[in-house]
Amino acid sequence: MCQPFDYFNTADRRSTLLARVPLFEGVELDVRNYIATKFTPRMLPARSDIVTVGESADRAHLIVYGIVEVMNTEQQENPYRFMAYRGPGAHLRTYGLVLDQRATYSARTLVECGVFEIRKADFVECYERSTRLTRNLLAYYVTLLKAEFAYRSAMLQSDKTGQIATTLLQIADALSTRLVSNESNPLRLSWLTQSELAQHLNVGRDAAVEAYKRMRSKKAIKGGYDRANHLEIVDVDILRKLSLDSLR
Repeated sequence: MCQPFDYFNTADRRSTLLARVPLFEGVELDVRNYIATKFTPRMLPARSDIVTVGESADRAHLIVYGIVEVMNTEQQENPYRFMAYRGPGAHLRTYGLVLDQRATYSARTLVECGVFEIRKADFVECYERSTRLTRNLLAYYVTLLKAEFAYRSAMLQSDKTGQIATTLLQIADALSTRLVSNESNPLRLSWLTQSELAQHLNVGRDAAVEAYKRMRSKKAIKGGYDRANHLEIVDVDILRKLSLDSLR
């Protein structure tokens, strides 16, 4: 049973939650318990910058609830610029701490987010102590890069309806894990309006209206007419099929 985020204000409870996160799967109990003492729970308001491109590697974040937009800000004028969404169970800047690399992307929260924050020295110490954590971290980034490449490839090959469907599918996938009970329905996207998505993807208002109309008719989504009528993803499988069918 999911507990609210503030339930995990003690290290032993954080350790229990970490056991449900793929990064810590199979990690030695003493290491997991130790790293739980080093994580600091933080609540971040919507639209908060969590990573800034070029910043030094000094801390990492594990997303416990909410959703974060990741973007390569050097490609702002490119309508197909790199962009991704990260949700519960995902983490930011962990590999950057290990490699001591400056951030190559920016990230900001789209809704209120609960995260666990850890300093570089503490994470690197645990990384060096645990072979399993090392392996998990590598596997995470290989899997993540493959998934994000697949989304980007689909966006480049899709028509405008497909670009919107693929974006919503990526959001749904990012929100597929639920670690705490703070959100009653994560797939009700109160933070995303039709016009904002159209502008973000550079597809035009008319194309967005038609795409939403088609997805509603297929019962992949409901709502989403305006800010007072929030979009809700209803059926991820139908959304996935619409994304695949749109490939040129």
